[in-house]
Amino acid sequence: MLAGDIPDVLQHSGIGAPYAHATAPLRRLGDRYVAEICLARCAGTPVPRWATEGLTAVADSMRRSDALAGKLERACLDLTESTILAERLGTEFDAVVVREANGSRAAEVFIAQPPVLAKCLGAPPEGRHVRVRLITADPTTRTVTFAFPQD
Repeated sequence: MLAGDIPDVLQHSGIGAPYAHATAPLRRLGDRYVAEICLARCAGTPVPRWATEGLTAVADSMRRSDALAGKLERACLDLTESTILAERLGTEFDAVVVREANGSRAAEVFIAQPPVLAKCLGAPPEGRHVRVRLITADPTTRTVTFAFPQD
């Protein structure tokens, strides 16, 4: 768009109205650059050099921020899962195998109640409903591990 023409379709198909969006609403850093570029293009004026020159740095900053946010979210989920299950060591659960073991990577299972996605030792078949036994639920390390077969 910076060097090209304005697109023919100026309407967001999901909301049926004109719409411009670069990032999630809480991601204002990227929006600041995109808004400046859009304003200049609509006004027929040159895009400010700071806006175009800063795009790569902004993208890198947002990528790092997203990675950090993802790690934080995963750590919170891991802590919640391990805390909820800590008193249930040895309990058997119905599970669905969402990923089978592959080399040094453990299998991964999903249990519905409570909803937990965790690694599973053994070789449960991918896509199958199985019974697994909870062998680790440690809030201090935020780890949950199941075993298959359950005995």
